Amino acid sequence: MDRQPLRLIKIALLFASTSSIVVLVVEAYRENYSGHWREVQRSYREVLRANADTERERRSAASFELEIRQLFLPELQRIDRCTTCHLGVDNPEMMDAALPLSTHPGDLLKHHPVEKFGCTICHQGEGRAITTKAAHGRDAKGAPIPKAMTPLLQGETVYTSCGHCHYEVDLYGGQSDLYAVSFQAGSRDLTKPRITKDVLALSLPGAEVLTEGKQLVVKNGCLGCHRYRGGGGDLASDLTYIGDKRRHDYDFAHVDGEHTVQQWLYEHFLAPAKISPGTVMPDMGFTPEEAHTLTLYMMSLHRKSARATHTPRPPPIAENAELASGETLYKMFCGSCHGATGLGDGAAAATIEGQPRDFWHERFRYVSTLNGVPTQEDLVRTISTGRQFGEMPSNPQLAEDEVIAIAKYIREINRKGTIARLTEAFSDDDDIEPEDIEEIAETRLTPSGIIMVPWPGSEFQPDSVLGSKLYMDNCASCHGDKGKGDGPQELVDDQGRRIVARDLTTGRFRGGDEPEEVFKRIRAGIPGTPMPAQKALSDNDVWQLVDFTRKLAGMPEVPAKSQK
Repeated sequence: MDRQPLRLIKIALLFASTSSIVVLVVEAYRENYSGHWREVQRSYREVLRANADTERERRSAASFELEIRQLFLPELQRIDRCTTCHLGVDNPEMMDAALPLSTHPGDLLKHHPVEKFGCTICHQGEGRAITTKAAHGRDAKGAPIPKAMTPLLQGETVYTSCGHCHYEVDLYGGQSDLYAVSFQAGSRDLTKPRITKDVLALSLPGAEVLTEGKQLVVKNGCLGCHRYRGGGGDLASDLTYIGDKRRHDYDFAHVDGEHTVQQWLYEHFLAPAKISPGTVMPDMGFTPEEAHTLTLYMMSLHRKSARATHTPRPPPIAENAELASGETLYKMFCGSCHGATGLGDGAAAATIEGQPRDFWHERFRYVSTLNGVPTQEDLVRTISTGRQFGEMPSNPQLAEDEVIAIAKYIREINRKGTIARLTEAFSDDDDIEPEDIEEIAETRLTPSGIIMVPWPGSEFQPDSVLGSKLYMDNCASCHGDKGKGDGPQELVDDQGRRIVARDLTTGRFRGGDEPEEVFKRIRAGIPGTPMPAQKALSDNDVWQLVDFTRKLAGMPEVPAKSQK
């Protein structure tokens, strides 16, 4: 047998064994005698010895052991080893020491003791790691490491973690998270969280940037498009827990800066169409400072994930708490489309189908009066249910008094606009005084001829022949012979804008498809559009039209009152 191959095998095994022993020795040395954390702890021990003034302090410094220090936090489902290096975090004598040995700044640890809260609940990072790079998720220059899902938060960005526990960060309804109850199916107090002045004014000491961000969301009407705790628009993403998203939830293909959540949000606020091609979000004209503030606020909207022992108990919701003003609520939910002053010129107006109502100049569309002036109930219904099959969302989360406050504010905008137009119209008439103008405006803005829908009784019999004739005589010129919205008549609204008649075969009726709502649309018409009020038709004829138009959409016939 040739001994040469056997000799090579023995040499290879010897080399492998020697290499393994060397690796084990090196790793044993690194683990037990080297490592940056050991250097940090030696430095800390030297500081303790230098500052020792008594024999007890000297013995304590001498007994300081070099070891990995660990905080086991089962309530937070975390293990933090940050104090392996950050040894002086709660030692006041280390106030002037350099990082990582210095005392935690401010008095936050007074309310957040490190042995109870740890570090990563606020600062993020990887709590189990013991090397700076792995723990911080950042390289030597401070840039985030690409694969780090939760790189260490720095500067005021740390305050974005407050939302994990504090309800003060939320716009409203944060208490429902702390009680682990959904506002949609919870207790009486949480079913529809009231938006009060106190809730919107809540803030956290030191986290003023989050307070500013909350006010920017209110001021710019973000909830006109975005959902928040079940309310707001449905054109864009839900903001309720947007702070819980991580890097893998974002597309960084068009981001110029670092590939972090913070950078994505910042660039998105400055140039939405660039970062998210095809988005309906318009350029809101945010300054870099506002974009930065909004970015931090979005990052702070977290689900309350901590145990009750780690969360502040919210105060009871007072039944008589002062509601947020109608103006504030309007700006929150309506201003992005209808504009801050109600001129229909909001930043998002250009991104939706049709034109948002100009409350200053235009008439209201969906009314239940013959003079075209909406009742409070009309406005409340439209705000609550939205413009069915249009871009205006419903607002089911708003309490009745909140909707009424918005309705009153919109009516006040309309009143101011009417007075302004009357003042201009009578500017050359010296006999007309301001109080006369206000009286004329009051007359014009008072609902009259309120339609009381007479639901058909058991004697009502749908008549397709009569319904078809009534439809051809009164509706076909606009809606077309087949109800497809393709009638020959050219249509413009009272502002001179071209509009298209509704395709009735889709069942997508403006103002609602309920029989009584269709009755109101036929009887009252739609003010500001070519659709006239049918005042001369009998109630039976209107019901025949209601039945016929609903059948065009394949809906069941109108039931008699006893079947309703």
